[in-house]
Amino acid sequence: SLTGEPLLRPLAYAHSDDAQAVAASTEFYLGDWLLVAPVTETGRETWKAYLPSGQWTNHWTDEVYHGPTEVTVAAPLRELQGLPIFVRAGAILPRQAVTDYLVNSPPTALELDVHPADVESELVLRESPTDVSRFACSPHADGFLLTLENSLKIPREYTVLLPVAGVVSAQVDGAATALDAVTTPYGLKRLAVTVTVAPGATCLIEVRTA
Repeated sequence: SLTGEPLLRPLAYAHSDDAQAVAASTEFYLGDWLLVAPVTETGRETWKAYLPSGQWTNHWTDEVYHGPTEVTVAAPLRELQGLPIFVRAGAILPRQAVTDYLVNSPPTALELDVHPADVESELVLRESPTDVSRFACSPHADGFLLTLENSLKIPREYTVLLPVAGVVSAQVDGAATALDAVTTPYGLKRLAVTVTVAPGATCLIEVRTA
């Protein structure tokens, strides 16, 4: 770790001035963008969670909430959504293909699930001592601008997942590009832009919204 910050953080770590966040002792952040509210009582099919100030999206349903607020969500036993997870606005969530083993090199393809906010946000991906890629999402003109870096010594493919609501069109490095309708493994609808970024290069994706 370069900063000493833990990956799992109690809400009080980021919201020490919020009494309800401090009292929500079972909830925690997983990194900077995900708030997890584990079900700690047996037999429960729903669960109440506290969300601090900001905009939050239910990771499993795409329902949007505005904090500070308390919400009650479905938490069915033996299903993924039995673990309530909320995504903070501004998140850029990286994912790679599922593998049966870990390799010693960074993946050559990444999926980036983007949750735009009204302020700039950034993801710094440190994949090795020398491979550090940065991804940013910032408000721009009639939408938002995504900046994708590839610090690898080989080309890398990025599939950028965008929210369906409000997105009208996209350009990659100034040229119009197709928006493909896709469904996530959890059944959520997204628009996808796929680009290949050359080694050491940067790609700009301009997204126009209604």
